[in-house]
Amino acid sequence: MFLTFFKKADAVKRASPKLRREGPEHPGKWKLLSLGGDRLWNHILLQAVADQADLTVMPIDAFEQGLSSEFDLIVLDASDTQIGHIRRMVADMRLARADAIIVVAFAAPGWRAVREVFIAGASDFVEKIPDVSYLRQQLFSHIHLQ
Repeated sequence: MFLTFFKKADAVKRASPKLRREGPEHPGKWKLLSLGGDRLWNHILLQAVADQADLTVMPIDAFEQGLSSEFDLIVLDASDTQIGHIRRMVADMRLARADAIIVVAFAAPGWRAVREVFIAGASDFVEKIPDVSYLRQQLFSHIHLQ
């Protein structure tokens, strides 16, 4: 069995297109979708992106509805869901939106789970820690101005 390792920056280059900076609610802001997560996580996420993005929060089961809208970045909370289900969701998202930036949030990521979501098509992963500056840096490192 062969494992292929690549730098995180290489994955970002392949999966992160240059994005426009506009949204109907607040022109000049990015559009982010958070799927799943508890109230505390979504509050931390909102603090991290509020000045630069409009955040839409949906339950994880409504991910297909979220794909019908144009979001610049999708954050998928994998904490309370089986990795097989998360892997299928990421693969479905990638098929529906080849240009989507999909970031999977793990409470305690193991290398197998991270590998599975990368294979399925995730752009990156983040740890669910209550550090607003870390989260802001990780999420916005994927968005490039035209």
